[in-house]
Amino acid sequence: MKKTQIENFNQDIHVVDYRTRFETFRKQADSLVAIEGRETESLNGKYHFSPDPYESCLRARWFEEKTVSEDGRMLPFDADFDVWPRIPVPSCWNMVRDELYYYENMGLYFRTFRYKPVNNHERAFIHFEGSAYRTYVFLNGTCVGMHDGASTPFSVEVTDRLLPENRLIIAVDAARSKDRVPMDNTDWFNYGGIYRDILFIRTPETFIRNFQTQLKPGKTNRVFAVVELDKEVDAVATYRIRELEIEHEIAIRDGKGQIEFDADLKLWSPEHPVRYEVEITCGEDRVKDLIGFRDIQVDGYKILLNGKRIFLKGICIHEDHITLGKSTTEEVIRASIADVKTMNGNFIRLAHYPHSRLFAKIADEMGILLWEEIPVYWSINFTNPETYADAENQLSELILRDRNRASVIIWSVGNENPDSDERLAFMSALAKKTRELDPTRLVSAACLVNTTKLKLEDRLM
Repeated sequence: MKKTQIENFNQDIHVVDYRTRFETFRKQADSLVAIEGRETESLNGKYHFSPDPYESCLRARWFEEKTVSEDGRMLPFDADFDVWPRIPVPSCWNMVRDELYYYENMGLYFRTFRYKPVNNHERAFIHFEGSAYRTYVFLNGTCVGMHDGASTPFSVEVTDRLLPENRLIIAVDAARSKDRVPMDNTDWFNYGGIYRDILFIRTPETFIRNFQTQLKPGKTNRVFAVVELDKEVDAVATYRIRELEIEHEIAIRDGKGQIEFDADLKLWSPEHPVRYEVEITCGEDRVKDLIGFRDIQVDGYKILLNGKRIFLKGICIHEDHITLGKSTTEEVIRASIADVKTMNGNFIRLAHYPHSRLFAKIADEMGILLWEEIPVYWSINFTNPETYADAENQLSELILRDRNRASVIIWSVGNENPDSDERLAFMSALAKKTRELDPTRLVSAACLVNTTKLKLEDRLM
């Protein structure tokens, strides 16, 4: 049968799968840019904002900001971004306006910013620390990125899209879904919005994408380092700890390099949170970070920190504040850690999703051990490949963000899931991925008690 041509079809209102056109812009862990020790420029501040419950920005391409049709006719404004009221970034929109307290759909953010290159051949990225839950990024009328996951960072390269005067539109979808991570049923409040920092990053043409350095597992005097560039090129990187007069070259082949060496280090612990400034340079790029060196192992039921048994005493906390919601501050984090130390605790489980990058950095400084977790929570859709891909990506972004934090001793791949065959395969794959990305830490999950036998009995164990 001949297909009838529909002459009154309007893509702005009749397309059902309008979200799929943005899949090619998805950003994942392999595009994340290391920000520690880099000079960054803040894109925080007041953004024009409006709820968009029908997702018209995506359906009708509001982000293109067309004012003239293809045949030269003037077009009416569907959205006049410049006159919308403003809200602060970072913040949870639920905490800014009373009428948005229970809002769980899409919100639109808009601002302008200026750009002037500082160096020849520089590259530019817009970096998000946390935006709940799915984020679409539009710059000067074009989509440049899309990301799933409320609590992990992502970076969007904008080098070829920048102008002297720029218009930035960000669509953030906070809707719950059975196929997302977490799923639509949790025991915490569903905050929405850009609730962590937005940064502007400049890099050389070839740059250090990420690195890790720590003690070789089971050793207290041997250090390893791995470095990855953004391109598969050959180069030489330099590793320095100036305080200890340590300097080693790292041969980079096809964009990756590693090194091991002996070092006389003071070991990090909650009682003595010693850190050293580690600097890595390669070509025109440099990253640096304050890093504590420690070893964490298990021996049967014993946990060993730097070869000595330690008993974990602590609490679980959510990222939830009476006035800030899911946003946080250095003062709030310091107070939380101080409270645990006052109770003679040495350990905090950051439940049930990645908390702010700042938490682990302050924990390194103040001396507290951390369990960090992704929100593979309760009964998510363990049979959906897209759900697994979302979980693995959030796990990867968390590990790449925090694997240089001495305070983080446990990566958790989930919480209180039913011990089904599908869940076992899902969680086992996550555990395997965790060890691939970071073989230096413990891998765990919060498992349910068998209420019939009154004991932990989970095949994941």
